[in-house]
Amino acid sequence: MQTSVAIGRARRATTEGFRASVTCLRTLRSAALAIALSLAASDPALAQSRIGLIGDSMMVATNTDQMCGSGGEVLTCFEQKLGGHDLAFSHGGGAFPWSIAGRLGYGEGEILNAADDGEEWKDALAQAQRVTADPAIDTVFIQLGANDVCADYGHDFSNDLAETAAEIDATLSHLVTTLPEGARIYWSGVVDVVAFRDALADRRHNFAFRTCQGLWDLDFDTLTDEAVRSVCKDLDIPNDACDGLREFDVIKDALLDELVGFFVDAYNVETPCGAVLDGRNTQDDLDRARAFNIALNQLLEERAQHWSQAQDRVEILFTNRVFDVEIPPYFVSRLDCFHPNRAGQMKLAEEIWRGFEPLQAGNVAFFVDEFDDPDLCTQEFTTWDSCWYDYGDPGFTVGVDGRNRLEIAKETSNRREHFVARDLGDLSDKTFAWLSFNHKRQYFDDGGDYVILEVFQDGLWHELDIFQGGGNDRNAHPGNYYDLTPFLSSDVRIQFKPSSQGSMKNGDSVRLDNFNLFAWGPTAVPEPSLGGVGGAAVVVTLVGMGRRRVRRSSRPNPADEIRRA
Repeated sequence: MQTSVAIGRARRATTEGFRASVTCLRTLRSAALAIALSLAASDPALAQSRIGLIGDSMMVATNTDQMCGSGGEVLTCFEQKLGGHDLAFSHGGGAFPWSIAGRLGYGEGEILNAADDGEEWKDALAQAQRVTADPAIDTVFIQLGANDVCADYGHDFSNDLAETAAEIDATLSHLVTTLPEGARIYWSGVVDVVAFRDALADRRHNFAFRTCQGLWDLDFDTLTDEAVRSVCKDLDIPNDACDGLREFDVIKDALLDELVGFFVDAYNVETPCGAVLDGRNTQDDLDRARAFNIALNQLLEERAQHWSQAQDRVEILFTNRVFDVEIPPYFVSRLDCFHPNRAGQMKLAEEIWRGFEPLQAGNVAFFVDEFDDPDLCTQEFTTWDSCWYDYGDPGFTVGVDGRNRLEIAKETSNRREHFVARDLGDLSDKTFAWLSFNHKRQYFDDGGDYVILEVFQDGLWHELDIFQGGGNDRNAHPGNYYDLTPFLSSDVRIQFKPSSQGSMKNGDSVRLDNFNLFAWGPTAVPEPSLGGVGGAAVVVTLVGMGRRRVRRSSRPNPADEIRRA
């Protein structure tokens, strides 16, 4: 365990919800707290320690919050959400103890995030200068380079490594000479950018386009009919004109303004990451980009080793683990199909930390159901030890519809009760959990038409949300996050309860999709090494690359005392 981890878990009592699930962990935290408070009292500099972050849009969690809320249309969702920075869920500097900053003990007010959208290694020195301008910073986390792979369409990368090496050296030279003696740099390699593309290109994963490739190419022929109707409503275009697509240019221009506006603001291009995401790329083009990605990671590792051995003021720890991490679609934002969503940010943090501390990474759980299979016990990506099940009075339809969504419909006008439930299982070893999904109200004419979402705790069902008329959703983009942390137990369940009123009848329904449960707990679950790809080291710290020199540090490690005890 690195020096700062136990300090953060001990002295940062303000981290909400961070509670041990077993007596052993409570005892360890109490011991660490006593040690850390004693250290802080004797060393005022310890309490002032801060961390600086150097990175790109992933570090500032761009488009990580992918949920559109309820009631609005898809164009409004893009207007409100595209380009948003969901900093609380940043893998590097988020507000939860699973982020890199959180694991190192840094909380609110102790993180300087110098990262920004579109940043490359050419921007790293300026970020480093911003970081070191704060004298309290004694730890730096770097993850940068994805945008160096995301060059313009047709780029050949032929001279890029030499230029990048010079940019890395300028940045590291500044950091190791300017940070206080005893500082630490945690440094991660670059994700497999082409793997992101391959996982999403042919899938319908965006709220408006039939495929992610259609979104990346801004191919408006691939807009879904539901999205078109939703934009029509937002623009006050009558239904007959919308159905006949007589106003298609108006629809297209409105969407184009939002999407291109985001891409230009963030990346100064009208379509992003052309060398990887452009639909004109051949397999040779993609192989060239991936080869550069691998070579870049090898360069990062080599320069990290060089700067570790060239000086003894600052300790440098490096890992390339994230390159080999599988990127299933449920880790990727539905807003743009290429940034991590909240679950993806948590996964990134977990895997990067495993590269630094394999036995202290905690544990994560992901349960996903996108209803690609009509069998209510089968999921495409993850396996739940349960099925969707329904019970209660007759007169209801429950099943996967023709658009691969879970339909919950009331057919009868009689006052009947029915329930659709899912057991989420034993989450008692987790300290945080969230659920998200999309919904579409259909034929909800008035307030008597509704479906209630409930969660089970201590023998009672508690209401989390209600999807109610009058009002319907033309597109299936509405959705929210639900914090299940207060309901964690060995028996977590959710259920949907349709209205029993007579006004809900004749197929009045809600359609549900893209269920994503993601949870984290502090208990370590050791995991074998992923294995290298293309010569890139995956679980590498500079402790393993050369001699480990003892560093003088202003941040003692209470965990070392605990282990000795």
